[in-house]
Amino acid sequence: MSSPSWRPINPIGTFVAVILVPLALVALGLWQYQRAAADLTANAAAVVEIGATGHPSSPIAAQDALPRLESERKKAGLRRNLAWVVMIAGAITGVLGPIFMGAACVLGQAGRRSRTTLIVSYRRVRRLLPALMILLLLAPPASLAAAAYGEVLVGEQLRIWLAVPFTLVVAPASLLGGVMAFLWGDIIGLGFSADPVLVPGRPVSHVEAPGLWQLVATLAARLGTQPPESVMVGLTGDISLLAGPVQAEGTTAALPGNTLYVPLPLLAFHREDEIAANIAYEIAHFAGADPGYPDGFALMEADIDRSMGDLLKRHARYGTDTLSLLLWPGPPVGIYAMGQFLHAMRYWHRQRVFAADAAAATLVSPAAMARALLRREAVRRPIRDALKLAWNQHDQARDGSFIALALAHAAEQGLDAPIRRQRGPDPAIRDRIGALGQDLSAMIAEAKAAPEPEAAGRLGLYLADPEATVRDATRRFVARGAPGRPTRRRTA
Repeated sequence: MSSPSWRPINPIGTFVAVILVPLALVALGLWQYQRAAADLTANAAAVVEIGATGHPSSPIAAQDALPRLESERKKAGLRRNLAWVVMIAGAITGVLGPIFMGAACVLGQAGRRSRTTLIVSYRRVRRLLPALMILLLLAPPASLAAAAYGEVLVGEQLRIWLAVPFTLVVAPASLLGGVMAFLWGDIIGLGFSADPVLVPGRPVSHVEAPGLWQLVATLAARLGTQPPESVMVGLTGDISLLAGPVQAEGTTAALPGNTLYVPLPLLAFHREDEIAANIAYEIAHFAGADPGYPDGFALMEADIDRSMGDLLKRHARYGTDTLSLLLWPGPPVGIYAMGQFLHAMRYWHRQRVFAADAAAATLVSPAAMARALLRREAVRRPIRDALKLAWNQHDQARDGSFIALALAHAAEQGLDAPIRRQRGPDPAIRDRIGALGQDLSAMIAEAKAAPEPEAAGRLGLYLADPEATVRDATRRFVARGAPGRPTRRRTA
């Protein structure tokens, strides 16, 4: 599972946007309603007085005053109705936002007690959230538009607005239409779609990677589950088993089902039992007594990751916009709701990580699983540096010597310390190794050891033509335009 790059939203700003702004709109509507009601009362009293005693100046003046009072009565009545719109739109924002946030908090807490409850609750919230955000995005501008139009009608010099009846509909409709057009991209693109995950690699067939496919099939059979439908290789990233549609770089067709992604450098840097441990760990997330994991929890993880990213982009944009206080209630509510499910999901993810470690250790050994965890961390920097060198040395990289370049660089510079500051939702490596019953200090030196001389030949255990496969992956890497991180989301 990946860790979405997000920080908790500012609680003060959220309180202002979700509570204070709606209260201010309701107070504004109440104030306008009281003014309109007072004007109607005064107008009615004036009409009664003229009807009973006549105009103090002359009967002609009384005849002129009655049409003017009737016009003012209509304006005051319209202002009173607009005040209701101001109050109702503000109340929608002030009521729905906190209620939905509270419900998400309760459901998130309930999801910690049952993963089935978490998945079902999330699916329901996921269906409601786009409609709720549309209301929260449109209600404040509608309230402000009604308030502004009500104040326009107060101006005696703007009586022409009443003389043209259709403007009573056209003016507010035009204002709301402009807001709708401004927000349309956000409303139709809230990020709740099952878009294919882009992976910087390409699929390999059983003919191209017979050893790798055989290893995957053997591990899946021993874990009591089906092997992934596709296997992909590339140069960047980490070993991952991806649930749902996956799209390889440079293609338009999506691969259905589960896809195992294996970076080629790791096949050389890891020993055979470590590669088996890494792949078994990924497959173990989809095995055991939880066959619905790929269709439920795994897709939920990817959807939250994608949705959180989209909501944060909108939140950041609104935070710098002049209309931020009016447009802001929607994104904080969505981010908070996603965050509650994210916390519950991370709780269950930690439990699955320990369970997958134990399952993989039974297929290889606890020591191999522990070494695999440490070496995955230790080789990150050497591989990243080798990618930069390959970027600067295109000719050498295109000759298919990238793996040799990476191994030589690692032998010269050494490997990283495998214990670093933990990031993301996974448990700390020291805790995972402790759960495997292994001594961390005794294994760090082994994980940092320089690659063995026969490391480059390990690719032949998995690939039919290692040089051609590495050369093709390097060409694709160079053609991408920059040695960046892969655009993909892990499920484990």
